[in-house]
Amino acid sequence: MINAAMTDLSKVIGEALGRCLDQGMVLPFVATCVSANGSVMAVRYDAAADKNGFSPTPLASHTEVRGYALPVNIMITDRDGEALRLTIEPSGSAYH
Repeated sequence: MINAAMTDLSKVIGEALGRCLDQGMVLPFVATCVSANGSVMAVRYDAAADKNGFSPTPLASHTEVRGYALPVNIMITDRDGEALRLTIEPSGSAYH
């Protein structure tokens, strides 16, 4: 479970956001994370005011008592409807 290590989830999302930019996706992004046990999160990412990084806005969330159980599916969409999808499994992350 990722419950005690949300920084791991944040790190994976940060890497995925960078990949979105590298692939030419256009801000704002909306990231959704869905865990096997029903924990969910949706966050909008705009450019930070200093244009260095992102400014996240939480849109929705529900976290089960035990946090996020693997696998966790993440989908990030952009302004134009393009999407990036990845799954976090016990063995690591995989892009689809």
